Amino acid sequence: MQSTLFYGSGTALVTPFRGNRIDFDALENLIDWQIDQDTDALIVLGTTGEPCTLSDAERTSVIECAVARNSRRVPMIVGVGSNDTRKAIGYAVEAQMLGADALLVVTPYYNRTSRRGLIEHYTAVADKVEIPIIMYNVPSRTGINLSPDVVAELAKHPMLCAVKDACSDTAHMTDMARLCGDGIAIYCGNDDCILQAMALGAHGVISVASNIIPNEIHSLAMS
Repeated sequence: MQSTLFYGSGTALVTPFRGNRIDFDALENLIDWQIDQDTDALIVLGTTGEPCTLSDAERTSVIECAVARNSRRVPMIVGVGSNDTRKAIGYAVEAQMLGADALLVVTPYYNRTSRRGLIEHYTAVADKVEIPIIMYNVPSRTGINLSPDVVAELAKHPMLCAVKDACSDTAHMTDMARLCGDGIAIYCGNDDCILQAMALGAHGVISVASNIIPNEIHSLAMS
């Protein structure tokens, strides 16, 4: 089995703003509080953090702040997804250089790529880094589904070691677990499906609700 990034609850952190500027004091306080509340991993610049509305300089500053404040206390995962493969690679290489422990890569939204295109997109990103990647499937928002057979194919790559599945279909996750076996870690991507996902053998959840109730989500994921 490929190494598991974390068990339990990972929080997809918001990016706090005050006025028109990132509130770095609030971000640092949020990171400290999350860890004090037993959150098992932190995700910055995931889609909950609205990275598409940040400048490249702001993205870099968020990663630097989060990595420094976390100080290796829990896994720090950075969202680097884009519908432009070259841009996703650039984000991934930068996040690795700045100290990320792992990366979160959403499917290339809007483009509605083919099966082959999905495989080539993820492989291209994975080939350029030396830290683990969590593939992120959220078809209700991206317009494309990362099917279980594609996940199984991608799981052959040593850097593509996990998937966040927000498909809201237990059959989808069941097929993914069946096809991938112990070759990949599965994380629930919907807060309303945590119990079902854990019953199917998921390793935990990457949660939005844990921004405000982190200890409760941690306990639910570990129950």
